[in-house]
Amino acid sequence: MASRHQPDRFLWACSVIDAAPTDQILEIGCGAGLLAEQLAQRIRTGTILALDKSAPMIAKATKRNTDHIASGRLKTLTSNFATASLPKHKFDKIVGFNVNFFWKPDASEYNLIKNYLKPDGRIYVFHQAPTPDDTKTITAIQNTMKVMGLNVISTKKLVTTPAPAYGIIACVS
Repeated sequence: MASRHQPDRFLWACSVIDAAPTDQILEIGCGAGLLAEQLAQRIRTGTILALDKSAPMIAKATKRNTDHIASGRLKTLTSNFATASLPKHKFDKIVGFNVNFFWKPDASEYNLIKNYLKPDGRIYVFHQAPTPDDTKTITAIQNTMKVMGLNVISTKKLVTTPAPAYGIIACVS
């Protein structure tokens, strides 16, 4: 499948995630499926579960990724992450881009993430700030991760327009 135009932030996020051919990946808040599409091009025997609470967004993600869905590499699910019934310790990587619960100080969803990640799994949280000098959200994500018992491994930055994008890689402490 020929890749359609992708915003730089999703191409960059895909390179940061560096999906292995066998990875089991959960994308929380997949939207129209742009990042899922990029990740699906990298895996072979693994799978991606692209989850979003919005049925119209899942419809777009499904339409965008029909070839990946037909190949079995990608599945879509309309569900709120907090109420989704997912298998424990299944995912090598859990990914979210501009998903607001990540920066809430009492995000109980982090406990779910810890249950769904494999013991050596990683979480990748990406955020593009609304303005070039806005770093308060990325700092809030880092702080919340630490409070919720995650170990921040690294923070990446993509200088792009209209504002930089950040990616935080973490694991369970």
